Parts: sequence; C-alpha cells; structure tokens
Amino acid sequence: MKKNLLVIASVVFLLADISKARDLRYGELSFPQTLNPLNTDKMDESAGRLCQLMFNSLLGMADKEPVEELLANMNAKREQKSYTFKLREKIKWHDGTLFTADDVVFTFNILADNSIKSNLKWIMQEVVDSVKKVDSYTVKFTAKGEISRVELLNTIGFVKIIPKHFFDNINKRDWNDRWKWITCGTGPYKLPDEFLQSPDKIQSIADTVKEITLEQNKDYFRGWRKLKPNEERIDNIIMRVILNSATAMENLRSKEIDLLPMIASNLPSEKPSEKDISWTIIKCNRNSFYYFAFDCRRVNTTTRQAFSLATNRKYMLNNNFLNGYKGNTPEEKLTDAMNDCMYGPYPQHLNVGVSKSQFYNIDRVKLWAKEVQLPSNVTLKGHILEGCEKNMCTCLKVDLKEIGVTLKIKSELTTRDVENFDIAFGWWTFSSLSDPVKWLFGTNAPYNICHYSNKEVDKIIKENEISDADTSSGANTRLRNMEKMQKTIGDDCPYIFLFKRPLWIGFNKKLYIKPDEYWFFADIIDWYWKK
Repeated sequence: MKKNLLVIASVVFLLADISKARDLRYGELSFPQTLNPLNTDKMDESAGRLCQLMFNSLLGMADKEPVEELLANMNAKREQKSYTFKLREKIKWHDGTLFTADDVVFTFNILADNSIKSNLKWIMQEVVDSVKKVDSYTVKFTAKGEISRVELLNTIGFVKIIPKHFFDNINKRDWNDRWKWITCGTGPYKLPDEFLQSPDKIQSIADTVKEITLEQNKDYFRGWRKLKPNEERIDNIIMRVILNSATAMENLRSKEIDLLPMIASNLPSEKPSEKDISWTIIKCNRNSFYYFAFDCRRVNTTTRQAFSLATNRKYMLNNNFLNGYKGNTPEEKLTDAMNDCMYGPYPQHLNVGVSKSQFYNIDRVKLWAKEVQLPSNVTLKGHILEGCEKNMCTCLKVDLKEIGVTLKIKSELTTRDVENFDIAFGWWTFSSLSDPVKWLFGTNAPYNICHYSNKEVDKIIKENEISDADTSSGANTRLRNMEKMQKTIGDDCPYIFLFKRPLWIGFNKKLYIKPDEYWFFADIIDWYWKK
C-alpha cells in the first residue's frame, strides 16, 4: 500500500513540475471533500469549482446567459404537468462511453432515493414527481404541481448529470468511494485515465499530495474558442491546496500559481503596486451574502424585529471585516468591500425591502424592551471559521448585551445541521437565474432553515411559479407579486441580512479570464493565455 501511495505522489508532482506555460495553476485554501456534483456541500467551494470543470448540466451558462449543454434545445413538448425534452447526441463521457437518456434518469432517480445523501434531494421532494426515458435521447419530466417551462428549467437545468455506467455492477452497499469520488464526467476538463479506472486513488491524493491535475478534453462537445495568433490554449488545469491566504498570495506574486479565487475575508493587505507587473486583482460581485437567521418556531416576531434593530451592521463592517483590501490613498478608511455592502436587513438583489425604521436604532430598542418581554438568553450556532466570521458573531453578542440579552455562541452548525438554534450564522450564494425569495421564504422551501411560514407569501410564490416569465404580462405579474411580498417579509424579519460576500480574483496578467459570479469556470472554453 505504501508503495502505491509513493507512485501516485510521484505522478502528480511530475505533472506539476513539467507544466508548460499553457497550463493553469490555481490555488484553493482547502481540498475538496468530494468530486460528486450532487453532494457538494454549500460551503465546499473548492469541490464546486472542480465539478464545474468536469461535469455538465442540461443547461449551462455562457456570457452570463443560459445555454443548452446536454439539452439539444430549451423547447419542450407540454402535456399537463409534464415536459418532454430532447438531448444532444454523440456526447461521450471521459472514458469514451456514450451519454444517453439513461444517465439523466439515473441522476434524478438518485435524488429521489432516501438512502442516498445529497443536498439536492429537495428537487425530487418538492418540484419533480418523476423523470422517464422516452427514447435514448428524449426525457420526460413530470412536476408535482403546475409549473412553467422556465421555472422547471431553472430548477432542473443546472443539476450536474453523473454517469449511470460508473455505478454498474456495484452493490449500493459498496458505493461509498464511488459516491464520494465520481471521476468520470462530460466536461471540458478531465482527470487522467488512471483515476477513471480507480476512483479511490483520489482519496490518497487528498490525504497526501493536496493537488489535482485536470487535462483538456480535446473532444469536448461544446467546442473550444478559435485562437488568434497571439493566444494559447490552456492545456492542463492544476488545482493546488495552499495552507493559508497569506501563503497563497505570496505564491501568486512569485508565479507559483496563476489564479487565486478569494472571499473578502482572505483579501491581501495591499493592492498590487506599480512594481507588481505580473498579477492583478478583480472583484466578482456575486449574489452572496452573510446573514443571521432566526428559527421562527423558537424566536417570535417581536424579538426578531428588536434584534434586527439592535444589530449595528456599520460598526460590524468597519471594525471586524479585517480591513483587508486597502484603498490607494491613506485617507480611505473603508475598504472596497465595504463600499459594496448593503447595511439594510435585506440585500437589494433579493428585492425584499424593509422600512428605514427597521435599521439600527439602539435607543428605540431600549424603549421597546421595556414594553415587551425579550428572552434573557439565546443561542447562536454557525459554521464559524476564523477572522471576520467569528468577529461578526462577537459583534452581535455585544449588540444584544446592550438590550439585556445574553448570546451564547456555538461553532457547530453545518449546512446539513440546521436544527435546534435560536440564531444561525452563515451565508448563501445564488445564481442570477435563481429566485432567492422562493428558496428562502416558501413554507417548505429547500433552503428555508428559518422554518418561516406565511400563507400570503406562499400564495404569491405559487402564482409566480405558474406565470410565464417569457411574456411581458407574466413578467409584470411577477414584479407586482415581488412588491407585495416586500413589506410582509420585512415585517416578519426571519433574517438579519448583513452584507455582500464578494469574490475577489487574483491572477496572472497574461491570463485572459471570464469568471462567472456563480459558476466560476462556466466560460472556461473562452479562457486563454496571452503570448
């Protein structure tokens, strides 16, 4: 066994050592916990980025717009609650096996299997009733209720499809390694053949080398950018795990890596100076935000409103966001990240607002506390790492103490453990095509960790689902409905939204990139090296 581990390590290090100028080396601060696109934890962003390179969905993104990937087109034949879609033909998995409708049916049936873990199971629990094969390249989706074609595609279209044959002849009781490390996809980059044959070897790399090399899929069905004379294709993509953000930035400066995605809490202490001619930093404004969420079953509306008023977001941001990315002049006290933040309880992109009276007002809360009975103790749970995340929770503790409430902080909440809390700290990231209001505030919504429920909101969400956003009347109906929900959700205050969680990208200036806000590598076929 030790001999095998040494061989694996040698192979991977060799790939890194002989990497040509056309290879792309990017850094991550953690090794992916899985290569299963159906089971990537919402906080395992390194796994998400690798899966974007290796797998395809029915729909993809190009230039921030949805495009057909495994679907032949977005048109569908409708029969009551069912929609029938055509699939692309002649697509091959990385091991040469043909992609067919069997793979699509297999993928969605797994999401309906209660014995299998997946953070996407809500799709088959709440939206889709069944997926059936019509022929080798035609599939039929039947919804649980009335739903428009656009709404259905926005739900199922971006599920990464996995290969049925990868699990053939394997007893489900022995699926552990296969389910964790799915090494065969249809995407633009692929693992070396040795991993296609032995997926368990990935675990050895996770334990030792901390590096994964992906090779260009030269036969990728979507094709590749036609290069100009001064452009070079990206051959291999090498994901390298780096211990901390400071070391990662030093590796970027020294050209040991070419690309570094960073959240705001990992920002460098300074912008690139004029002497730093080899690298630069850009900001990617994602639909991502930090929040404090209430369990609405345990914390009543009055208390939620009081806590929201007592939360000093501006102080929290100014003093505890690491003040990492400094401006060009000394007098600039706020970081660029701060200038982008929303101080109100709800981010603008959610289209859910509150009145100005619900912004920070500690004096008003103190008067209010004399008239209502606030709890003396509450518990906050959260996936609290270090730095700004921990400091934000500490700030809330200080804020609540001002109104006589003791906050106990427990760092034990994961994205799959959302029970038994009064307040939860975390963050969400939504694509520009998603409907966050539906996912966050519907009574049985998949991401409704607050257990929020309001019949009027549910009614409006349902009306939006069946209205056709492709028509002007449907779009106007959805807009009016969103406006109706603003005051209701704002007054109920299930969340205290804090501020945006932008993605910053450091990269080699000779590298042309088109990062997507949500699907980072969505346009990877258009990336290239400048000669």
